[in-house]
Amino acid sequence: MILKPSIAYLSDNATFKMGRRKPFMLLGCVFYACFLVAIFLPPKSTSYINSIWFGVFYVLFFISDTVCNVPYLALGPELSKNTKEREKLYIFFYIFQYSGVLFAAAAPILINRVINVRIICNYYFIVKFKFIN
Repeated sequence: MILKPSIAYLSDNATFKMGRRKPFMLLGCVFYACFLVAIFLPPKSTSYINSIWFGVFYVLFFISDTVCNVPYLALGPELSKNTKEREKLYIFFYIFQYSGVLFAAAAPILINRVINVRIICNYYFIVKFKFIN
């Protein structure tokens, strides 16, 4: 409740050489990726420590999501003053966004058709390409 208006206020009033929004998006996406990886790489410890690890990095992940995406969504009106151009911009934005979501949802099926993956234990995989056999 407090974070999104705070990030919006900071990005609205920022003065950087790169622009108002881009530094927030660049910084946010770096931490966004790091925290996503950290969520899935907990230390080998007790379940209590692992749950704390997950909780902390889950919250940090969504904080970095906010730092990255609030300025990104506010960038559209700054790119063009013309309403028709902004409409086209948002149409392309949503086409590419939902195409990416569709590709990400279909990627496991497509990969499974090309590569046969057997999991031996948590971190080791044996990969056998189907078209080699």
